[in-house]
Amino acid sequence: MKIVIVLTFVMFSFLFSRDSLNIAVLIPFTGDESKTFQDNFNSFEMATNENNLNLKNKYINLRKYDNMSSVVGTVQAAKKIVKDGVKYVLGCSYSSYSYAAGQVFQQNDVVLMTDTSTNPDVTLIGDHIFRICFTDDYQGKIISNFAITDLNLSNFSIVTDIDNRYSIGLTEIFKSEILAKGKKIINNYNIRKVDKDFTEIISDLKNDNPEAVFLPLYEEEAGLFMKQAIKLGLSTIFLGGDSWSGSELFKYADDYITNAYYCTHWSMIIKNDKSQAFIEKYNDLYSSSMELQNTTALSYDSANMLIRAINECPKDYPLYKFLAEMEFDGVTGHIKFDENRNPLDKHSIINRVDGKNITFIKEYIP
Repeated sequence: MKIVIVLTFVMFSFLFSRDSLNIAVLIPFTGDESKTFQDNFNSFEMATNENNLNLKNKYINLRKYDNMSSVVGTVQAAKKIVKDGVKYVLGCSYSSYSYAAGQVFQQNDVVLMTDTSTNPDVTLIGDHIFRICFTDDYQGKIISNFAITDLNLSNFSIVTDIDNRYSIGLTEIFKSEILAKGKKIINNYNIRKVDKDFTEIISDLKNDNPEAVFLPLYEEEAGLFMKQAIKLGLSTIFLGGDSWSGSELFKYADDYITNAYYCTHWSMIIKNDKSQAFIEKYNDLYSSSMELQNTTALSYDSANMLIRAINECPKDYPLYKFLAEMEFDGVTGHIKFDENRNPLDKHSIINRVDGKNITFIKEYIP
């Protein structure tokens, strides 16, 4: 008993003798989207705890900031982060959130490392804004190439959420790529975030008879749309982006999805050593029996890369410059930034969904 008490005292003395440093995690902790990002927070937490065991001079505290699943809440939380004097931020999740928060952070010399925001405009805000995921420019090319080359498709319709920066941007990239390859866009339909009944659009799509429908929508809208389309007899291939990557898709689609393909960043199916070690550690810590979201490893990599930069950056050198120059080997591959702080040559994956079954189709390695 005395040995345990002494060891515990020594450990706590070691932890609290180090300089404490705060990193904000800005994601939806409440609201409609909160469950979607629990895996991501767990990964931020896991990476931070692992680093705290090894850091000699610093101790990292993660501070939760809730955007309440809204852009307005994101701006409020970003301003609170600035007021609290926190200089480093992880998360922001959706591109609309990162774009709103990023402007606040750039103006106040706060570094944001977003794990899942793919819209190209996000990092163009300024030199304090980074992303660890691929961009919509990249995934739009991957999805269109796969549809034309692998699925041998030549005509498409699109459904776009005009309240969603991600959806608008990915629509334009996909449309441009399809037309540049001499293929046809039959129609581009618009929905709003609040829409739940897509009967009219589905009826029009049945008249269009496209070989595929591209749905650059978040999980709720994509799931509801495919469920309604299949129940109403629309027979087509569905295509999507990385926003389909979480388990919430099946909550809304149930088991109605069929013949659907989407592009994403990472998969539990990948059998390299880093991926398998990450999965085992995650499952041990969080007792997860569920399929991990395809963005979970991005959160882990983003936290590890930011903490390493904080730890290794020379005292009188700006952290944002050091981060822009560094390279990092993570679960999702080798990470090196271009001039706009986007990762170069990221791997991507195509998965197929039938019912609630996800099948790995292929990996793109630049």
